[in-house]
Amino acid sequence: MSKEKKDLTGGMLGVFTSTKSAAAKEGTEEKRGPGRPKSEQSDDEERATFIINKDLIEDIKNISYWNRKLLKETVNDALAQYVEKYKSEHKGKIEDRPEEVKTRDGKRSNAGRR
Repeated sequence: MSKEKKDLTGGMLGVFTSTKSAAAKEGTEEKRGPGRPKSEQSDDEERATFIINKDLIEDIKNISYWNRKLLKETVNDALAQYVEKYKSEHKGKIEDRPEEVKTRDGKRSNAGRR
């Protein structure tokens, strides 16, 4: 294992100098706040937030881990199975909600978004 010498010529100035990339300095880079970077989302996916029983979500996370799948893939598979079971029990049909409920739900799901 070889040790490399560190360039310490910047001294204290290096501590206080911005570490932004050239693109960020020029203002051409997209600005993001702190937190996770946005993941890629396909056109047929919709981000959703749910409150789920702690034991159930822990089981789902464990299943995802051992099957080497993303959590969203495991949840999607489980929901797809549930929908297929529901359809088989209801003559292959899922009745749509009334339009006024869809509109109300759409407004509620967008509340608080920027």
